[in-house]
Amino acid sequence: MVANYKEILYENEVLAAERVTLRKFTKDDADDVLEYASDAETLKYLVWDGIQTRVEATHYIGNVGSGKVMAKCGMEKEGVCKRAVKITRSCV
Repeated sequence: MVANYKEILYENEVLAAERVTLRKFTKDDADDVLEYASDAETLKYLVWDGIQTRVEATHYIGNVGSGKVMAKCGMEKEGVCKRAVKITRSCV
């Protein structure tokens, strides 16, 4: 086993085995991402609220780091503030 699994992921665009193929999402996957990320049965086992629209799915695919930056600014979702936030320094 490799000590750092991220090495395998960064060095290979696609990981394929007999019964499964793993690859990064593309914009063409938006409908499939929306299907699984809005499924109530799936979401009950996850720690996030899921995705409700195709726009959110497309954003998720193309900008996975966005949520981390928004969370630092006190936001759960783009344009939706958790509370009044006074930014005294850069969020990034």
